[in-house]
Amino acid sequence: MKKVRAIIINPNDRTITERLIEPSLKEFYTIIGCETVEANYSGTILANTRHFLYIDEEGSFKKDKKYFHILGAHSPLTGIAVLLKYNGEGEEIDCTISVETLTPFVKFYTEQEVKFIYNIPNN
Repeated sequence: MKKVRAIIINPNDRTITERLIEPSLKEFYTIIGCETVEANYSGTILANTRHFLYIDEEGSFKKDKKYFHILGAHSPLTGIAVLLKYNGEGEEIDCTISVETLTPFVKFYTEQEVKFIYNIPNN
């Protein structure tokens, strides 16, 4: 399988990095550290660019969550994300957004910060 350029957003160590990956579920599971993924893009600066964030579908149910928020999103996302572009024909292709372009639009948060910002009670 052909490798493509991806951006990895990691709220655990608060980094945004570029990496060549195989665009497969197995690779997403390994990078993200999960068993199910979902594609997410709506409401961010990524809208209308055919870029998708692959995230842990069950990330919000995990303990000790770390979050990131991309400008324009309605809420922060949980855990590590893989950013790729979609070619409109069912294939993931090289991400065309650079780390330098994306970085100013991404903010990282702890679980406590998200609870405070969104007025979520502690359980």
